[in-house]
Amino acid sequence: MAGDFQKYIDEQLATLKLLQDQQEAERRKKAEEEANKARSRKELMLWLERFIDAQIKFGTLTTDHVETYLIQYRKEYGDEAAIAKYLGIVAQLLTHPFYGVESTTHRVGNGGLLFKGKTYANTKELYEAVVELMAGVDPLDSQVWFDYLLTRMFDEDPTWLPAEVLLPRWRTDFVPKLIQLVEQAKNSVQVPDLDILSTDDIFIIESILGSF
Repeated sequence: MAGDFQKYIDEQLATLKLLQDQQEAERRKKAEEEANKARSRKELMLWLERFIDAQIKFGTLTTDHVETYLIQYRKEYGDEAAIAKYLGIVAQLLTHPFYGVESTTHRVGNGGLLFKGKTYANTKELYEAVVELMAGVDPLDSQVWFDYLLTRMFDEDPTWLPAEVLLPRWRTDFVPKLIQLVEQAKNSVQVPDLDILSTDDIFIIESILGSF
């Protein structure tokens, strides 16, 4: 009887050991799969970065390139990082040594802008063309940041902005300041309290701003 009981205990221990071994094997397999997936994503992002840099360098960047890259970049690193990358790409395009922006006027707001062999009458036209290239999306929904980049380009040492894009502070310092500048511009002319305005006065504001 005692022998049968010991045999039962041994069988249960063997079963438990087998189960533990199976669970450990599954854990290792899952960990390996996750590690391979992470390694694959890392390689993909490095390849995409090199690819985009090459397209910028040779002037062959397309909307599809930008869209694919930024979707994956946002998925991998989040919204804030994707915005910084978007603005960084624009800065690289504008400051490109071969086809970057030139101005035939003293002030960029007065027109005479040249970019990739085309002439733009004002910064709005150039902004719209660049946004179209950048998959038709502006994550900040404002021309303010674009005009600021142009101003810094022509006011500073021409090598300053392209060098700034490559530094860690581009994302941690420069881009947040750009975002703050955009927010300040959006809030610079706030609509008065409608409760104290007459219908006629509200109509005047609506005629300028449109429906709000």
